[in-house]
This record gives sequence, structure tokens and C-alpha cells, in this order.
Amino acid sequence: MIEAQVLSLVAVIVFIISVSAPTKKQILYLQAISNIFYSASYFLLNLPTTALMNGVSAVRCFVFYKYTKNNKQIPFIYLIIFILLVLILGIISYQGISSLIPITITIIYFISTYIKKEKYTRLALIICAIIWLIYNYNFSAYIAMIGNTFEIITGFIALHKYNNKEMKNIESN
Repeated sequence: MIEAQVLSLVAVIVFIISVSAPTKKQILYLQAISNIFYSASYFLLNLPTTALMNGVSAVRCFVFYKYTKNNKQIPFIYLIIFILLVLILGIISYQGISSLIPITITIIYFISTYIKKEKYTRLALIICAIIWLIYNYNFSAYIAMIGNTFEIITGFIALHKYNNKEMKNIESN
């Protein structure tokens, strides 16, 4: 379905930009937008669990963004609530073993964005992109696959870039 692929393309572009964003706040904001487009794309591909996981992810990104923007700690209870919501929606929309993949990836994303260090968020994004690549291949989400490949590459570049910057800051102190 061409509409799903176009929505995926927009999601991919925004997500790739998010991986290279310098702050957690920017990462979360851009990923919220990306997740909205991914959700619509997976809905059109008749993958309800994946569509729901991306929808919940968009909401979570906006909530976490608000706290991060104001330099406030995200209440741990929000992480628990979002994980429980993912599990409940995952059970409701379960369509077989493949439904467990987006559920698991979503939980990994949630935990990684709860942690303050951007390095861990980026590392989790890379791991999840690798898993998404396989999942998307199995469900003919080809544009998303291309995006996953770019996410992996830009994720490694961003990890390298910001790790080098972090090391220079440590050396200068």
C-alpha cells in the first residue's frame, strides 16, 4: 500500500533526525512526531499491535518531553503506567508471536528514554532499529526497513560523535 510507505518515509526522516539530536528534549519531541506517522503507516498495513505501540510511544514521548523540557525528573510511576498500557494494549491486539516484537521494542524504548543519559537512549535506539529491520522485512514495510538501516548508521555516528565529545570534556577537566 503506497500510502503506508509514504507515511513510513516521513516517519523515517523525522526519526533519523531525532537520533542525531543533541539533547534528550529534542530526541523525544522528534520521536513523538515520528511515532505518529509510524502508527498511521502500520495501521494501513493492518498491523494493529504495532500501530498501537507507536501511538502509545508518541504519547509517552510528549509526556517525557514536557518533563525533560522543564529539567524535571520524570516520575517513575509514569514509566510503570506506560509499560502497563503497552502490555494491556498488546494483549488486546495480540495477533500471534510476531505481536511480541513491537511490544518488547516499545518497552525497551520506554526504559531507555526514562534513563537520563542520551548515550543509553541512542544505544537502545540502535538495538531496536536492528530488531525493527527484521520485523519490517517480514511484513513488507520496505520504506521502514530503509529507515531502520539509516537509523542504525546515524545511531552509531551519533554515539561516536557524542562519546568523543564527552571524552574531550572529561580530559579538559
